[in-house]
Amino acid sequence: MISRSESLARSDAGFTLMETLVVLAILSLILGASVATLRPGAPQLALEKRAAGVIREAASLRRQAIAEAAPRRIEVETCHGARQSVAFFPDGTAAGPDLCLAEGDRELLLMLDPMTGTLAPGEGP
Repeated sequence: MISRSESLARSDAGFTLMETLVVLAILSLILGASVATLRPGAPQLALEKRAAGVIREAASLRRQAIAEAAPRRIEVETCHGARQSVAFFPDGTAAGPDLCLAEGDRELLLMLDPMTGTLAPGEGP
């Protein structure tokens, strides 16, 4: 005859299905997060990051031109390795070409609004 203590000991041994699933879910989350951080960034993300930096720098130079009543200029390496510049004036306007940025095989056009002196992503070339 099996005693009550032997019966309890046998049923408490090992892991339940729920415990195993919880551990596997936690391990999957950790693995997924670590793989995402170790993988190199996609060219599109790198291009968007670069474009955001150029837009941010251009806005800063525009504000400086207005505050200091002196023109400012930004120079950017464009799609085909050429360097182009945009000038920002004390009245808030700007002069220069639209800027084409490239990363790998991706290209992004930053369009200049000369009246407001702002750069914004536009349609690709």
